[in-house]
Amino acid sequence: MSIHIKISDVLELRQRQPEDAEEMFALTDANRAYLRQWLPWLDSCTAPDDTRKNIESSLRSAAEGTGLAVCIWFEGRIVGVTGFNEICKADRIGHVGYWLGSAHTGRGIMTASVRALVDYGFGTLGLNRITINVATGNARSRAVAERLGFWLEGIAREAEWLYDHFEDQAAYAMTQRCWQTLPSNRPPIAPQHVPRSAYDRTGGIVYFARMLNKIRLHAAGKLPADYHANLGVGFDGRCCRFLGVSYAALRERVLAGASDEEVLAWCFANGRQPGEEEVFIWNSFMMKRGWCDFDPGGTPELEHDKAASGFAHRNDIVTFFDFYEVDEGRKP
Repeated sequence: MSIHIKISDVLELRQRQPEDAEEMFALTDANRAYLRQWLPWLDSCTAPDDTRKNIESSLRSAAEGTGLAVCIWFEGRIVGVTGFNEICKADRIGHVGYWLGSAHTGRGIMTASVRALVDYGFGTLGLNRITINVATGNARSRAVAERLGFWLEGIAREAEWLYDHFEDQAAYAMTQRCWQTLPSNRPPIAPQHVPRSAYDRTGGIVYFARMLNKIRLHAAGKLPADYHANLGVGFDGRCCRFLGVSYAALRERVLAGASDEEVLAWCFANGRQPGEEEVFIWNSFMMKRGWCDFDPGGTPELEHDKAASGFAHRNDIVTFFDFYEVDEGRKP
């Protein structure tokens, strides 16, 4: 049975068939110079029959469970190819490859297609690990892997012969367990259940309002599970120490129904009231946390969180506050 994966009303993946040979070859030939920059097989594909033989080979691999090749159909036309170039059944590993005609790049087609393929690999095929190996200079293909949250595991030196020279390859990977936990692969969080922005201020102090909002959401059973482990620790713990109060006592005050301003006044009365200079230092530290910050919990942790959320390619996310804004949908 031929594989058919619908992504949207205009985008789908269909297993390559012999009758696709003419259209696939025409696409390859029209993009020959463009594809030759990074694909090593163009010289062996000079006629539709070469494409047909490749399709027949891929169908045999699919029947044996050692590979899978699909056409990317967009608005009723073949615009590219993706699939598992190789599947290791014993270790449940799939090695992904992909290419797209130049006229359809920059539209999110490949990212959506590879996402659907990875879903199929981890779900229907039961794979445990999926890899993507890309020439280090191939920025577009690397961006696809990084947008999907694949981890860069290393650089393979001179790993592929490309016509007249060797190319280094960036080795990306994802496991089934980690794929399930990526925010981009979970059901969307209702906007009213997302904690307030860390930039919001109460009495001039950043983060305080977010901490109190998390307490209320958690008590109401609305705080997403991802946030539970850090309740009262991390930034919450820093904020409580800054104000000289315990998290348990603060939580009790919040759940008694006090407003943010009333809770802050309680903190000043029962802990400490920082001066203007101290508040300035606190705000500056918190808003820059993660930027050129190599203490425990700093930049390395931020980069890990970015990769786990599919934002490894986002060089504009340089602080934890930046990350919260993007991850929680307040900033594109």
